[in-house]
Amino acid sequence: MNNLMVKEIPLSKRGNFFLYSAYTFSLLILGLGIYAYLHLPQKVAVHFDLHGNPDRYGSKVEILVISLVFFAISFIFCLFIHKRYPLLKNFPYLINIPAFYLYAQRLSEERQAYWVSQYFEFLAIIMFLTNFMLLVLEYFIYMGGMAGKLSSGFNYFLIPYVIFLLVFTFSYLFFMYRKIKKEAESL
Repeated sequence: MNNLMVKEIPLSKRGNFFLYSAYTFSLLILGLGIYAYLHLPQKVAVHFDLHGNPDRYGSKVEILVISLVFFAISFIFCLFIHKRYPLLKNFPYLINIPAFYLYAQRLSEERQAYWVSQYFEFLAIIMFLTNFMLLVLEYFIYMGGMAGKLSSGFNYFLIPYVIFLLVFTFSYLFFMYRKIKKEAESL
């Protein structure tokens, strides 16, 4: 992949929408964590069994730490997408999908840049979806800490959402791979 040097292309309007929405969700995650810390009692339910009943209590600081971890992960990945070109110049292996290793090197510089931009737009969508999930999870944790019982909606949200996220991710990457391969083979 040494000859895959990418011309800088800004994200599309759609990509920017998802990236800045993901940033917003990151900040909301932090805000909810701080709000929860300020409004929860000192001792709260911090872990729940499959039926939503608390099976471990702890300090509200644990809820804040979870929020800070969620925020850090989400914000760092958003920043990675935002600062993608300086990172790619130093670490080209960050584009780690088979199509780039197998086929993109055959394409013109413009087409390589296009597909790199598409890849990072995809990552912005994934960060948007992931940050939304983290925000909802944090909300459920906060509400569970307040009520002393986790809502049954937690499992109804989490399991289907994770399945959706996995199917979406692998499908999107597969179709991107097929398009790059088809374009490279048509040369």
